[in-house]
Amino acid sequence: MPEIQWKEKYRLGFDMIDNQHIVIFRLFNNVSVKLETREYVEMIDELIQFLDEYILYHFSQEEEFQEFINYPLYEEHKNLHKKFVDEFKRYKISLAGDGAPMSAIKGLNMLADWLVIHIEREDFKLVNFINENNL
Repeated sequence: MPEIQWKEKYRLGFDMIDNQHIVIFRLFNNVSVKLETREYVEMIDELIQFLDEYILYHFSQEEEFQEFINYPLYEEHKNLHKKFVDEFKRYKISLAGDGAPMSAIKGLNMLADWLVIHIEREDFKLVNFINENNL
């Protein structure tokens, strides 16, 4: 599994959101490294517990901010967050079913890919809206 590294190109320019993204990337990367050393079970449990709480917190922070600035793509963005939460729930269920390293890696890749794509496509739409409207 490749390292999941934070890159400056993901920086949105809003410390609260950027710092939360950095925390998520760090945890994904820690789990990725542990998977390669076969010390994955404890880290997977840690990741799942963390994401259960932190992702909901992070999404709620983003959504509250979007509501505050009357972001026109708010509902669309919120639905994408919901789809991620639903996908994460399916990942947890499948992992509990077999707990195999390949299942863990496949799920982590999916979650990490979603995060990167979401930042690059959706979160930057928000940044463009803010910049275009001088908010």
